[in-house]
Amino acid sequence: MNGRAWWLSALVLAGCPKPPVVEPIDASVAELDAGVDAGVDAGTAPLGFEIELETTDAGVIMGLDAGATIEPLRAITLTFPTALDDVRFRVMDWTDSVVPSDDESTVDGGLTYRIVFVQPLKTGRGYSLLIDAETNDTFADTRGHQYDELRIPFRVAGDVQPEPGAPRKKKRKK
Repeated sequence: MNGRAWWLSALVLAGCPKPPVVEPIDASVAELDAGVDAGVDAGTAPLGFEIELETTDAGVIMGLDAGATIEPLRAITLTFPTALDDVRFRVMDWTDSVVPSDDESTVDGGLTYRIVFVQPLKTGRGYSLLIDAETNDTFADTRGHQYDELRIPFRVAGDVQPEPGAPRKKKRKK
């Protein structure tokens, strides 16, 4: 074996060191005693609420799974068990622009927020329900629990309709 081949085989055998494997911690296994202050922030809790979707044909759908394809909507109603501070609710379109809506809010121990669309959502297009803080990184409920931004993507059933005023693509002749 010549010197060059020996160095080449030594490099192949040595290889690059592999990074150590870090196992994630399963939070469901670690339980804290309720009477002991652990001194650690448990992070943000999941935001509990109900979603009611009102379709354009006066139907009602309870709940919204991320990525779901749903019938065209007229309104979305969100119901929270407690009031929320520094929060805003928006529906974003496929270009990440705010969808125009007339919104109503009722606080009676909890919070009910209703988003009524000015125009029907476009069929075949993707949207996201966005719940986020208006001025901070997180928003809170009246009990002081902090919540991160929540984005629930969904798609409106049907074929994609071309945008009005959008120029049609012309085929070029060669």
